Parts: sequence; C-alpha cells; structure tokens
Amino acid sequence: MNYEVGYVLLNKILYVLGLDERGFLIAIAVIIQVPIFYTLYSYSESPIISILWYFTFGNFIMTFSGLRQGIAIAICFVAYIFIRKKKIVFFVLTVLLAATFHSSALFCMLLYPMYQIKMNQRNFTISIFIFIGMYMF
Repeated sequence: MNYEVGYVLLNKILYVLGLDERGFLIAIAVIIQVPIFYTLYSYSESPIISILWYFTFGNFIMTFSGLRQGIAIAICFVAYIFIRKKKIVFFVLTVLLAATFHSSALFCMLLYPMYQIKMNQRNFTISIFIFIGMYMF
C-alpha cells in the first residue's frame, strides 16, 4: 500500500501493543478526537456550540471513515495552538508531522500567514485565489 510513513509507523506501534481491530479503532478515535475537542474547548468563545457544529457538519463521522485524514486534521488542530502563540517553527513541525499521516495536511501551511493578515475585502479575495491555486496543484 502507498500509505504515508507516519500512518505506517503508528500501525506498527499499535500492532506491537497487541491491539485487536476494536482496540485499534479505539486508539485511533482517541488520537483523533482528543486534540480536536481540546482545541475547540480551549480556543472557542462558545465551546459547546463549536462542538455541536463539529458534529452537525459530519466531521465527527468522517474521522471514522478517513482515519489517516482524521489523524492529520487532529494534528493540524494542535498546530493552531502554535499559530495563536506565534511559534512558527513549532507550527511548521506540527504540520509536517500531520503530513506524515496525510500529505494534504501541507495545505495547512497557509493557515499561519492567513491568521497574521488583517482581513479586508482585497486580502480576502487574494486569499481565495491562493487557496484555489493550492488546491489545483
């Protein structure tokens, strides 16, 4: 299979720990959901509403069908902490770690500069074109 190195390594670690299929899914669920709920709870003005939105739009369910993507998303949620603290090195390292589970996480590299830019109509329009360009390539 053509899986990213981080996901393969995690599978080997869970295999060595002797987890069966159920234990594997429980471990993956914890790895995915804990960072997401922690970030939502810590940085949201209304944590309960944020968590309800997380459930409403199907993100919670998606994390159980897209395990690699879910892990990468969870790690990118952790990267948000470093965006807020303006620690670019830790942010980049965290996103690179997420990319070892799913390479699409590299898209999150755009979040650091986007967070720092004061958003107005012009910057918003430019940002949309940048995101479209990144998506296409």
